[in-house]
Amino acid sequence: MAKQRIIATFQRRSLTEDGDMEITFKVDKHSYNWISACKGLETQPYALEISKPRSKRSTDQNALLWKIIHDIAEQEDGHLANDWDTYCALLELADAKHTDLVALAEAEEEFHKVQGLRAVKVLRPAQQEGYLIYRLYPGSSTFNTKEMTKLIDVALDYAAKIGLDTACYGYD
Repeated sequence: MAKQRIIATFQRRSLTEDGDMEITFKVDKHSYNWISACKGLETQPYALEISKPRSKRSTDQNALLWKIIHDIAEQEDGHLANDWDTYCALLELADAKHTDLVALAEAEEEFHKVQGLRAVKVLRPAQQEGYLIYRLYPGSSTFNTKEMTKLIDVALDYAAKIGLDTACYGYD
């Protein structure tokens, strides 16, 4: 079974007749992946890691951002090829946190494999031959609420400029 992540709320704990601890969690029926996560469960040991989930606000912001990105990509109809290109363009427009560095021209392929790094842009050739100056953007999942709000605001502004009705997003 592949690693699954579900959000659940603690309900109760009790002792079995054998003296083992039994813990019950409630999974909201609207949690998108609970059915697939629970379908493959069998009576066998599992390694459980319990942690507090990211705030609902953060999850909601992320879902909203990707909805806006998708709508922009559809509206642009080929100008920005897909959701990913739109996301990268919005990171740049928002002047999102990034790191600029000089690396070999061949390094771009390796940057795409780095966990947590989401967008790579070649800025220009470096002074040293065979090198380029890259701009590396971490994923928006690393953004705090303020940074995410700025990115969403930029996305909404861009969406409005290309004729999308931004009132339907209900974001204030």
